[in-house]
Amino acid sequence: MVCSACEAGAWDLNAFDVTVELESLTVPSPPTLKALGANKPVDVCVPKAQQEGDGPGVMCGYEYDQNCSPDRCWETLQGCREESAVGCQACKLDCSGGCAGCRMKCVSGDRKACVQKCVAQLDACANTCQDQYTSGESSCQQSYKPCAAKQQAYWDQNCKAGCDAIHACVDEKTAGGGNSDYDATVGVCVKKLGKKLPDDCREDCLFQFQ
Repeated sequence: MVCSACEAGAWDLNAFDVTVELESLTVPSPPTLKALGANKPVDVCVPKAQQEGDGPGVMCGYEYDQNCSPDRCWETLQGCREESAVGCQACKLDCSGGCAGCRMKCVSGDRKACVQKCVAQLDACANTCQDQYTSGESSCQQSYKPCAAKQQAYWDQNCKAGCDAIHACVDEKTAGGGNSDYDATVGVCVKKLGKKLPDDCREDCLFQFQ
């Protein structure tokens, strides 16, 4: 801490600013610095602002994307993405230590340069983890695509015609703003035509009327 002008060991806060450069292991709180009259204190180890992927539960930018439709490939995709995110977050924790850790590592010599170098190394390490997650996410998506394509092909071959017939039946019963009661429209059409649908198509078709 450097006092720009001190008289008899006291600071005249009405006339002078106190300039500080924070390199200590324990950094004074903002209210304490303000009380001391610190003018724009500079910390050699400033934590980065929270970014996407840094917060608890966010895991490297991963967020669960809910899909309520009966998609048999979706849960596999989400499990893959989450596994990749957990690995990324664990990697970042191994890199971490933050400013406090860097202060503890830099206890002698040019501490300012040491701390700045340490923080840069932590950032580079964390970026490597994020790259791993991005690569894993891409791999998950590539695995999902053939699964989804196979599921779509099965639907087109076995389910689409029967489900389209139910849709046409419902459209006819609700034409012109007529009956909108679910049981009297969808219920009647499903009872009439749903038996023609294979069991593994019925749930997917009925979900379209939710």
